[in-house]
Amino acid sequence: MLKNLKSIIPSFKITARVNAAVTRTVASYTRARNLKQPPAAAPSFGAGIALRTAIPATRSQAVQLLDFPTIVRSMTTEAAPAPVDQNVQELFSYMVASLTPMLEDNPGMALDHNVPSLPGYKAQPHHAAWPGPYLALDLPDGQGQYVLHARALTPGRVPAVSLQSPVSGSAHTYTYAAGERRWESEADGHILVELLVRELLRTCRGFPHF
Repeated sequence: MLKNLKSIIPSFKITARVNAAVTRTVASYTRARNLKQPPAAAPSFGAGIALRTAIPATRSQAVQLLDFPTIVRSMTTEAAPAPVDQNVQELFSYMVASLTPMLEDNPGMALDHNVPSLPGYKAQPHHAAWPGPYLALDLPDGQGQYVLHARALTPGRVPAVSLQSPVSGSAHTYTYAAGERRWESEADGHILVELLVRELLRTCRGFPHF
C-alpha cells in the first residue's frame, strides 16, 4: 500500500511521516490492549493523518487502518497564490491584448501565460514551475523567445518585471513610473513597450497593438 501511494504522489516525501504514524499507532494500541482497556484518545499523528477505526494488532493492520485519502488531501493542498501588484496585473493584461492580434499574421508564433483571468489562458503542466505572473512569446521561424515575468512582491521592494529578449540579449529589469504610467528600465530608463515595438518590427509581420 505504501509503495502504491508513493507512486501516485512521488513528489511528496511521505514515508517517514507515515512510518512514524504507524509506529505510534501500534505502540499506543498495544499498550491499551495489554491493559485490556481502550486508549483514552486516539494518538495524534499530525495534520492530515487519522485512523479509520478499531485497534490494530500488527503493523500491517495499522497501515490499513490509516486514513490515506486524508493524508493525500492534506499533502496536496495548494498554497494560496502570492499577491500580485495591480500595475503588474494591468501590464500583463495589456501585453496579452496587444500581442494576441500578431499571432494570426505570424505562423509559428505562440503566446503562453499563466494568468487565468486573462484571455487565451490554457493550464499547462509547466506553469507549475513558473514563479508568479509569467508570459512567454515564441517568435516565428525559430527566432527565439521573449520571457516576461514579475519579481516576487515583498515588503520594502518596488514591484518590478524582468524581460528576457532574444534580440537585445540579456534580461532587462523594469519598474513602474507612476507619474508617466509606464514601465522603465532600471539600467538606462528606456521604456518596455518601445523596446518591444522596435524589436518585433524587425522580426515579425505586423506590429503589436500598444
